[in-house]
Amino acid sequence: MFSTADYVLEYVKGTPEALTAFSPQTPVVANALSGGLVNHVWKVDFSNGSSLVLKHFPPFIRTNPDVKFPQQRGYIEYLALEVVSAKSPPIGAWDVPKPIHFDKANHVLLMQYVAGAPMVDYLRKTPTRTVTDVTWIVNAVVEFLTTLHSMPVPDSRFETTDVEVFLRTFLDGGFRAEAEKWELPGVDEWRERTAKNIALDPKAKTLCFGDFWPNSVLVNEHEKKIYLIDWEMATQGQSGRDWTQIVANLFLMANSPSFDREATTLIMNGLWERMPRSQEDGFDYVAGVVLQVTTLVKYDHWGLNDDAKKDVVFRSTEYFK
Repeated sequence: MFSTADYVLEYVKGTPEALTAFSPQTPVVANALSGGLVNHVWKVDFSNGSSLVLKHFPPFIRTNPDVKFPQQRGYIEYLALEVVSAKSPPIGAWDVPKPIHFDKANHVLLMQYVAGAPMVDYLRKTPTRTVTDVTWIVNAVVEFLTTLHSMPVPDSRFETTDVEVFLRTFLDGGFRAEAEKWELPGVDEWRERTAKNIALDPKAKTLCFGDFWPNSVLVNEHEKKIYLIDWEMATQGQSGRDWTQIVANLFLMANSPSFDREATTLIMNGLWERMPRSQEDGFDYVAGVVLQVTTLVKYDHWGLNDDAKKDVVFRSTEYFK
């Protein structure tokens, strides 16, 4: 179905909401976007040079069909984009794609196309980034998260969704397995501390991104703006989870030979230092980072061998004390 360009073009041509948004232009080219590992994601170009993004949410992970994934995530992303786009500053350091239409029957989201390099690619070793290059990114991420976490959860549709249950199971089960594999020191204590964080989430009333990692941040150097994409895990939860996830991902990148270590460390430290840690919310921020580092270190895209993975897990318990 949505795995071929021809099918995508025919779908868009038959979707009045897309044609109205770009009327009277005709969709002429569909190109798969490289970030679509979980979903089918296409950039559709129209005859006048305008573009939109089509995102189809299959009932499984696109690159691993054996892993079932709730299709509810598509509607969650649409709702989140509606809510957050209404709050994004007209002239500011961050923005989100504007939603155009959600097709509930086919689990398809049409949205504005936004340009930028995923932060993971932006922080590769070449070209080397300067302090000036990355300082504005720290400011933009802080501004975005501060604004997002000041928003009340708009309605019950963000509370304990099937997608949220999936993510909790992934984090809790993944942490337990990976902590043993990578010989996390003091594993029982860390299990207890991370379990307390996970138990806190249902009590929170903050709107959270839910899966805030560098590939969700598009860096547009020309506009000096970041665009936040992939909102399908948006949920009610603890704001600390968003902050610690992005910091943990940057810690993995900063310890990899594949990335610009200085620039990545500057962003990571900048976010860690400006993280609004509060004793009142009960969230253990160090444990939040350790959980994410330990759970995510297994993935090959960090460019780490097994010895390096074990070392990174150990150092995460020391670096953020």
